[in-house]
Formats: sequence, structure tokens, C-alpha cells
Amino acid sequence: MRHTGREYRIGENCVIRQNTRITDSEVAGGVEIENSVIVESTIGEGTKVGPFAYMRPGSRVGANCKVGDFVEIKNCTHVAQLLG
Repeated sequence: MRHTGREYRIGENCVIRQNTRITDSEVAGGVEIENSVIVESTIGEGTKVGPFAYMRPGSRVGANCKVGDFVEIKNCTHVAQLLG
């Protein structure tokens, strides 16, 4: 993982896989990120991101969500949760 910028927080029990870049973002506990770029964004607990996802500035994803392969999110809030 590579981080840039001044502000970032990563919760407990996260899995941050290779080739991931996190810049000025907040990642809650239990999140999995694979080969993705996270810039000035917030990721809720238990969410899975990537591979090859791009979360642009202002993006907010809630708990237990999935940001799929090759998805780009820009300046929006996604609060849907996985059921089950």
C-alpha cells in the first residue's frame, strides 16, 4: 500500500492488498481493498473495494458494501448494504 497526503485513517482488521493507493481518506475496520485508488474518500466498515476501483474525491461508501471491479465513483454517497 502506498499512502500520500497528510490525512488518512485505517481501521482495525483491514486487508489492503498490493498496488493500492490511499490519499487523504478514512477507511473503517474490516475493509478489504485490492489494487485500487482511494482519494479523499470514506469507506464504511466491512466494505470490499476492487480490484481496479477508483474512488475520486468526495466519495462515501457505507458499511458492508461492494465497490466492484473497474468501478469509478466520483463525489457521491453510496449507502446500500449487502444483505445476509
